[in-house]
Amino acid sequence: MIGISAWKINHMIHGIVLGFIVSIPMALGALGFQGLKIFLGTLIMGMIYGFLIELISHLIVKEKEAAPETATP
Repeated sequence: MIGISAWKINHMIHGIVLGFIVSIPMALGALGFQGLKIFLGTLIMGMIYGFLIELISHLIVKEKEAAPETATP
């Protein structure tokens, strides 16, 4: 999931949001079998995993921020 989004938001919030979105299908599948606790736990763990993936990838990759483009007359 690294590098799939062009959102201009904080990378940690980005990881939490993507982790939530990706964990929704798993949580819905668990809802029918285990109930509300597993449903909520799956969503929360998805957000934690997304946060950790973004944190680790940010520390390893350390993307260089693009220099602002200057308009040439």
